[in-house]
Amino acid sequence: MFFLSAVLFGGWAYPPSYPLYQSWHLFDELHVYDIPENRWRCVVTAHTPPPTAGHSASVIGDWMIVMGGLQKTAQAVHTERTNDVWKLHMRDWTWHKQPVEDGPKPSVRFGQTQVVVDEKNLLILGGSGGPTLHYCDAWLLNMNGDVWKWKKVEIEGKNHEPRNIWSNPGCKIGDKVMVLNRIRNSDGGRPIAYYPKTTWGEGGGGGGRQPAAAAAEDRRTARIDMAQRRPDVDENVNGRRGTLRRRWAPQQEEGEEGRSRSSEGVKIKGLNNSSGMNMAAFNGPDFSRQQESEKMREKRLARLLKVEENLTKGAYKREKKTHYLGMYLLDISNVLSDRPIVTWLPPNNLKNGPEEAMLYTLVEGNSELIMFGGIKNDSGSLGFSVDLSSQISNTLHFITAPSYVI
Repeated sequence: MFFLSAVLFGGWAYPPSYPLYQSWHLFDELHVYDIPENRWRCVVTAHTPPPTAGHSASVIGDWMIVMGGLQKTAQAVHTERTNDVWKLHMRDWTWHKQPVEDGPKPSVRFGQTQVVVDEKNLLILGGSGGPTLHYCDAWLLNMNGDVWKWKKVEIEGKNHEPRNIWSNPGCKIGDKVMVLNRIRNSDGGRPIAYYPKTTWGEGGGGGGRQPAAAAAEDRRTARIDMAQRRPDVDENVNGRRGTLRRRWAPQQEEGEEGRSRSSEGVKIKGLNNSSGMNMAAFNGPDFSRQQESEKMREKRLARLLKVEENLTKGAYKREKKTHYLGMYLLDISNVLSDRPIVTWLPPNNLKNGPEEAMLYTLVEGNSELIMFGGIKNDSGSLGFSVDLSSQISNTLHFITAPSYVI
């Protein structure tokens, strides 16, 4: 913000779906939104930074200070990370690349948080150096003189720091920087149980022998027994895993039908009226096993059909777990001391914050924080999603906190 205007520089856009394998499109345009007149205007400058996105910016007096980001120069094929510092004079709209002293400085990064400590100092917090390189450090930029200087800031209370900072912007409130991030579990995971070896034998069976020693003795005996077995002798397991069913022998009925003989001398057994047409070929154990196998195949097929039907209906579709944002506070009251120190305070979240998002806008209001927009997606998948229509949010949240939380 500059007086009654909002200044927008750079940015990125997803590539179109065709042609394939295109990189993000970065911008180097400068736009100014006039709030009273409710209109945009594009400002053309003679000298401008390369197309930039993911940078941080702050307004101090008549200057807008821009640091870091992803850039794509005219000679580069892909985007490159940077830690350069640029400043824009907003009276005559001229850009200047700011020189800094040689020495320790922040690594190249994008997505960092930048807050104004005073008229001569800026604080840089976090950022990302790539898909698997996320920073949780802090740097102080001193803007005295023509050549500015970076200074590393020590961080205390790291066990209370948020999960990731680079995709969640921070907002300065007094001598605190408030960052929204995923709420941690209150239990913090189950504690690790440690049992010394001297307690393993306590409570065991008679004889006073420890279970570990007994198990080792059993394994040694089993190996001796296996070594003494003859390899050509099969072990009899009959009765251990069930018994074979006896073959059913139909009784021959007495009567004229049972004693009759055919003209060729073939004996015909009588019919069993109680069980219907039971022929000898269909009463053996082979036929019984075949029937059981067919029944098992039918059951398996029925189960497979049921599973396929449930999958089609989406019954086994995993529900996406929803995470919520909580408040994390960084105390910066000692950042300007001779030994710069910032401290993460213990969080006290109530688990009823906004749904987790990233790359949203967070500003200070009247006794409240105002959060707008963002992408409802995991930061690790940024840039790999195809359809963002259901992920981009335009929700507006007003966040207040009781004094005991802060």
